[in-house]
Amino acid sequence: MRRLRRTTPTALVLAASGLLIAAHLGGCNSSNVYETTNARPNAIEFDSKISNPFLKGRLDVTSCYVGQTPDGVLRVQCNIQNKSGGNAQYMYAFTWFDSSGLKIGNNHDFWTRRELNAGASGEVPGLAPTKNAVDWRLEIRPWDK
Repeated sequence: MRRLRRTTPTALVLAASGLLIAAHLGGCNSSNVYETTNARPNAIEFDSKISNPFLKGRLDVTSCYVGQTPDGVLRVQCNIQNKSGGNAQYMYAFTWFDSSGLKIGNNHDFWTRRELNAGASGEVPGLAPTKNAVDWRLEIRPWDK
């Protein structure tokens, strides 16, 4: 006849600790998200021109919002999503225009590099260089190597 062993309190504590540690480690990469329902009701309409086949189907601008700083400077936030299965490395630049439609400054000298994880969403923020800016254009392209 086989004899059953009694589990000691120490063994129970060690087993429970191991389960708690495993559960904690497994949950480190996840997070809970809480946001207001319909928190972004004022997205603006925008047109897009897709001319880069590398980015098509990889990065998508899902919405854009325009506001002003307390000083009256135009600011833009475009929300993007990486629809690919890999990380997307991209660069972006804003071009700003005055009320006459003339370009303000030479913004294409300054491209910002970013990387967005697979399936992730992010923001592309822009702040006009002067209060005279009333319009904008966003360009996104792959990283220059």
